[in-house]
Amino acid sequence: MREMLENLVTAPDSQLDESIRARILLLLEEGYDADDIKQILDDCAYSALASDFVMTLLNAIWQDMKEK
Repeated sequence: MREMLENLVTAPDSQLDESIRARILLLLEEGYDADDIKQILDDCAYSALASDFVMTLLNAIWQDMKEK
């Protein structure tokens, strides 16, 4: 999952808002759990900060992490 997040932060601005990119980078530095990913996912949905593709990817990451 970490690799997916690392690749996600390289997405173009049309796919991912800079504020979310910064939050993901911070999580990659400090560590994260399923709740952190869920919060980002919720914020993206509420404020339209990510494309459908990114939302699908974040949801898949969150689903995988909460099952572990």
